[in-house]
Amino acid sequence: MKQFFLALLRSNRALPGYRLSLITTLLWAGLLILLPLSTLLVRPWQDGVSAMLTALRDGRMFAALWTSFSCAATAAACNLPFG
Repeated sequence: MKQFFLALLRSNRALPGYRLSLITTLLWAGLLILLPLSTLLVRPWQDGVSAMLTALRDGRMFAALWTSFSCAATAAACNLPFG
């Protein structure tokens, strides 16, 4: 393992340290993006299927989704002229 990291640092490439910085960037981006997304997928199902189905039939959930998507659509429409 030590030889692998030393080989990464001693490479005679045009962009020294590129591979190591790419690995570090992908690792951090993966942790910062995939960890919260996995929590969003797992957390609602912890109380069981019946609680999930009850939440899906809730009127407040539909109102929250309508607010979120309509605000996102409005922001996208406002951003269209600016590119």
